[in-house]
Amino acid sequence: MRTALAACLALSGACSVVGPPPEYDYFVLGSARASAARSDGEKPGDGDGSGPGDVLVLGEVDLPAYLDREPMARRLGENQLVYSERDRWAEPLDAAFARVLGHELERLLRPLGVDVRPRRIGLRPDYLVRVEVLRFEPYRDERVQLWARWTIRADGQTLAAEESRVSEPMDGPGGAAAAAASTRAVQELGARIARALRGARPDR
Repeated sequence: MRTALAACLALSGACSVVGPPPEYDYFVLGSARASAARSDGEKPGDGDGSGPGDVLVLGEVDLPAYLDREPMARRLGENQLVYSERDRWAEPLDAAFARVLGHELERLLRPLGVDVRPRRIGLRPDYLVRVEVLRFEPYRDERVQLWARWTIRADGQTLAAEESRVSEPMDGPGGAAAAAASTRAVQELGARIARALRGARPDR
């Protein structure tokens, strides 16, 4: 009896020391502009293939390993990062990045006759976009920095290849402001890629 009582007291003491489980706030990248641009409820890549004549595929988006985690990163200096104890990404950041970028490319390119579709076996696109992200996090709660190398290829040839550096101001500190500015940064990257494709396409 005494042993059982001592065990209960010890467990109670351990719980009081550890305290309640931590509470997290979860955030996602948005794509409001792309959603608003489509009035028929169609999703990117939907349809029977009878739409625009050209097809663009967004390949995998490569993020640096330090962003492959739930806690939001924040850059304090050129070589210093910290991770939030409370703010978390609700989905893998590479998948979220590709989703928002794909929506923005679709919004800008569909009126030009380019259909943005997901990559799949057997699909031979007219254009293939690849993105390598070098940096994608808030800098001192002031602005989100997005540095990325990207290429547009067609028929095995490179039509455009650039390194873009995007800086989007934050409305304030915290996860909500970081997620909103991060979304705008990805959309701006999409706008730059779309402009490059418009300039590189032959007249149709």
